[in-house]
Amino acid sequence: MEILTLRYFLYNKSILFLIAVVTVFYLWGIIAKASADETDQMNWFNDSAFSCFRAAGLDIQKSYCVSESFVIKNDENECVLIYFVFCDGKCIGELLTNEYSESCAFLQVNCEDITDIFLKNVNIAITSPDADHICVVRSDNGKVICVYGNAVENKILGGSIVQFSPIILQPMTIPESLKESESRSVTDESCNLNVPTHGNPVSPDNGYGLCWVSSALSMIEYRQGVTNYTVVDVYDMLKSSYDTSTYGFPVGNSTWILRLFNLFTYSIAYGNTGLYFNSVKGIIDNDKPIFAGLHNWDGSQGHAVVVCGYSRFSSDGLTFHYSYRLCDPNVPLGYVVVSASGSNINFTYGQYTQWTSCYY
Repeated sequence: MEILTLRYFLYNKSILFLIAVVTVFYLWGIIAKASADETDQMNWFNDSAFSCFRAAGLDIQKSYCVSESFVIKNDENECVLIYFVFCDGKCIGELLTNEYSESCAFLQVNCEDITDIFLKNVNIAITSPDADHICVVRSDNGKVICVYGNAVENKILGGSIVQFSPIILQPMTIPESLKESESRSVTDESCNLNVPTHGNPVSPDNGYGLCWVSSALSMIEYRQGVTNYTVVDVYDMLKSSYDTSTYGFPVGNSTWILRLFNLFTYSIAYGNTGLYFNSVKGIIDNDKPIFAGLHNWDGSQGHAVVVCGYSRFSSDGLTFHYSYRLCDPNVPLGYVVVSASGSNINFTYGQYTQWTSCYY
């Protein structure tokens, strides 16, 4: 009986030991996978970010830091991630991406307020009252700072604030494929058109943003030298050219966009999809900016920008980095650089992941 009891005890101990070993290896596998996933995430993030930095004219050999992500959710519960970029202790811009993408956009904007917040260790919250605004709220004095969109006093506080958090920085590592060396054959092609920028006022008739009018006006000014109109002026001219009782008020669909270009006798080609990189390159090399209609994944949110530049770079002739320069009515202080692809018409710009129309 004692022998049986001893055998039973040893058997149970062996089972428990085996379970413990399996559990340890299982947990180790989870941790290793999480670590690998985090490494992969940082690899694509650094790759995409530094590609944008280079295309924006920054010295990528400098030391850059990026904040931990701040999450914004839109009305469709899509997550947009915003990161603040620092160099030499100062904020120099922000990176936008979303939870599903492996590419990002770099916005060079006025960041003096973000630098002040970081140096004073002030917590912040991010709010996005609509698709055209991203705002930072300071925890110390409640001041609202618009970091994407046209600042519209404190009424932009309509978005929900989730929580206040500090700006915590981590260093960024330049990807090997972007390091330039005399021993490598460098491919470096780029072209940027100095397209004028305009803001994104709202329509006096329906309250929607006039990004489509603003983008078209930027192109018309660049190509024709027209400089005497505001965005609202052009909207009013377009509206007065058609009987609103018959045609309704102007909106940002293809019919009204083409009417706007025709109003200025602007010869335009139209497509109901985006363009591949080589096509974009050829059009811009021909001194023509491109109106781009963008949408989120289900088409419920739309925006209009002007593609006014491109960059293609490779330090080894094998790995190529593609990007576009955008003139965005929601970024009146500067331009946007988005990472692109040589084989895909779409690119990611915050919540916008579908390039759905083009005019050039």
